[in-house]
Amino acid sequence: MKVRNLRELQEIFNVRYEKIKNKILLIEDELKQIDEFFKTEGKNIYRPDIVDFLSNNNIVPNSVFNTHWIYPPTGYFPYFKYYYEGYVYEEIEHQLPESKATDKFTQTEMASYLEGVKPVRLQAIELAKYTIWLKELKINPSVKAPISKSDLSLKQRILALHYLGLDFNKYNQTALGDVLSLVIDKNDSNTRSAINELLSAKNENKIKSNENLLKMLEVFDNKAYTNIKLKINKDLEKFGVPD
Repeated sequence: MKVRNLRELQEIFNVRYEKIKNKILLIEDELKQIDEFFKTEGKNIYRPDIVDFLSNNNIVPNSVFNTHWIYPPTGYFPYFKYYYEGYVYEEIEHQLPESKATDKFTQTEMASYLEGVKPVRLQAIELAKYTIWLKELKINPSVKAPISKSDLSLKQRILALHYLGLDFNKYNQTALGDVLSLVIDKNDSNTRSAINELLSAKNENKIKSNENLLKMLEVFDNKAYTNIKLKINKDLEKFGVPD
């Protein structure tokens, strides 16, 4: 089960939220789908096309909540509800129980079972945070603060790591994309795509756009990064407009 954190849920929602006029209706629809999710124990199937939403911005659904990517494995829903309600009502992040042996299970079996509960717990808490955020947004639109503290785009973050010396060719691209998506807090599929652009002679110009390279000059605007700025300016000569 892939856990989507509050920021990712907000980012998906904001793509739609920014484009429509009746914003309150969208918030209400989203909250209604979450409520229905718990009433039906995740059996409400709503807009399957949202599965592709992260990788296809042309899709414009009425809601962003979808049970396909948030539904916990079979048998874990009671745990999901327990951890969700603990946070949404009390803002308490209930911890996992200890993996002690019982009359029916050994300690090893309990530990293995609780490993499956871990992502369920995390997703339930993140969904609870998202629910609270939606309710606050409905009352006061000003709570919609910037999602990311950094103004660097995904491609710009990849470029920054590149100029700092990370050799992307040394690692398996899929595995590297998965790890870096956690480090830079971005979608793993989009992270892998950005890495592929960087390593592709044909598509390198897409990530090393004039805008991105000029942004890199701002990022490395320090005497300690003189050599890096030289590399960026060389790329500007090749891909963009020299500084």
